[in-house]
Amino acid sequence: MINNLVERYRKLKAKSDALDREMKEIKVKIEPLVEAVEGRKWMDRDGYARIVQRNPSVFYDVKALDALIASVPEAKVMLAPHRRERPGARYLQVK
Repeated sequence: MINNLVERYRKLKAKSDALDREMKEIKVKIEPLVEAVEGRKWMDRDGYARIVQRNPSVFYDVKALDALIASVPEAKVMLAPHRRERPGARYLQVK
């Protein structure tokens, strides 16, 4: 039972990966065309293609920050109460 389902999953994954690659190739071709459109947005009745500016993401090296907090008593008092940790989500991995 598991063997059959995993084999089916693998076949679907291979098809999905091929479609993902094809969609990425198409997006590479669409982007300069949309870039040339005024307002950087193309629309039809079913949807649109547009250039979206990504927001920068900010993160801190958790181990380095924890070490800093541990080594500076004033920082530990101020920052340690604000440290939050949650377990990662559980998921099924199939290869």
